[in-house]
Amino acid sequence: MAGTYSRTTQVLVIGGGPAGYMAAIRAGQLGLKVLLVERQFLGGECLNRGCIPSKALIHASELYHRLVTEGPEIGVSAESARFDLTTAMRWKDSVVAKERQGVATLLKAAGVSVLVGEAKFTGPKSAEFRAPDGGSERIDFDSAIIATGAVPITIPGFETDGKRVINSWELLSLTQLPKSLLVLGGGVSGCELGEFMARVGVSVTIVELMPQILPGLDADLARELSKTLEKWGVGVRTATKAVQLDRSGPALALTVEGANGRETLSAETLF
Repeated sequence: MAGTYSRTTQVLVIGGGPAGYMAAIRAGQLGLKVLLVERQFLGGECLNRGCIPSKALIHASELYHRLVTEGPEIGVSAESARFDLTTAMRWKDSVVAKERQGVATLLKAAGVSVLVGEAKFTGPKSAEFRAPDGGSERIDFDSAIIATGAVPITIPGFETDGKRVINSWELLSLTQLPKSLLVLGGGVSGCELGEFMARVGVSVTIVELMPQILPGLDADLARELSKTLEKWGVGVRTATKAVQLDRSGPALALTVEGANGRETLSAETLF
């Protein structure tokens, strides 16, 4: 859409995640003219890089894990069974794409117009839209909803590099499984993705600063999950602080401090 254009709308929504697209749909259902601007993919963090892709990979890993651990006991066996990460990632991407298309269909049914690109306010009732190809539009609106979401924080000394130190976005796009993985943080994402990796044969250790994994949730639930993770071979270190990360050797060396003092944990990858 190279060039400069202009348009008017009653409601401008910036951000196509759960807050943005639901607000846009409701406004459209109420009869308002709505324009939604999304930088990349409709659906937001949960659909594209969180709940949906992680659950898809967990499902695939569960099928594989049950086949190799429970199958022989009940007469189901497969010679040379292996987990094909490339195929699993491709299937995960297809699940995400289908859900994303579902969001687009709901927006269309509510009469919402969608533009892919970035929007920047230029006045109390105006904004500039810029498309990936460099084209731009002036947008005049009556009301605006800002639903731009968030980005992962960077912890000094533990900055991601996209290769050995990765965030959840990068883990969900791996092309090769590491032999070992340290998970810094035992929240929902850490436990879910740690579970996925452990089920497909990666050596996983979760390091959590708080006294339990899943901080803030019921302690009994956290204890049961810890038992399950440990049954799958996941090391769970609670009340343990990550002090320093050394990247100089062939393996990452993470210095941690817990009830028994300081020690060093090593792994191929840190998440």
